[in-house]
Amino acid sequence: SNATQNVSVVDNTPPVLVGVPSPEITINCTDPLPVVPVVTVVDECNPNIQVVFSETKQNGNCEGSYTLIRKWEANDGCGNSISKTHRIVVIDVTPPVITNVPNDITIQCTETVPNSQPTAIDLCTTKTTLKQNQQKIPGVCEMSYILINTWTASDDCGNTTSATQKITVVDDKSPVLTGVPKDITLECGESIPPVADVTADDNCAIVPEVMFTETLIPGKCPD
Repeated sequence: SNATQNVSVVDNTPPVLVGVPSPEITINCTDPLPVVPVVTVVDECNPNIQVVFSETKQNGNCEGSYTLIRKWEANDGCGNSISKTHRIVVIDVTPPVITNVPNDITIQCTETVPNSQPTAIDLCTTKTTLKQNQQKIPGVCEMSYILINTWTASDDCGNTTSATQKITVVDDKSPVLTGVPKDITLECGESIPPVADVTADDNCAIVPEVMFTETLIPGKCPD
């Protein structure tokens, strides 16, 4: 008499990945990307399993915003497989930096208002715009005023920053009168000279107005 027994050895247990980081993290675009970790695999039946790593990038709504998807996979050759992913969400919340912004200055009305050209630098994107706006605040006279230069930088992720410069234009020099005669002494019978034709020059005003007044100061007698 003969009897037989069939012993079927099966592998229904998937491998186990060890060292996979958390499913998702969020970092700023200025932060360094995490180093790819060393992920290993453990299997109860097959000790010679390889871990396959892949990385893909999904673009966001702007240049400095995107998602990295890191994936680890392992297959034991018996139809059992495992895969895990780690998502790195990169966001851009850092505004551009405006460089070469000029200092506040005070100039005379005869000086030329400087035309400064700052620049905008962004650490996450190359798509940066810089716009300038100038506001004039009147002073006590036409040639005395304040200019406020405002530069606004923005990137394609909606981050903005601004910088300002104040230029104070002053007119603190008096006009110069030309043609004013010297003081004289006359006898009472002599004719008083006619009023001199006096003109004025000013470093800021185009044609300064000359106003004339005459005052009689009585002496010790009528003459």
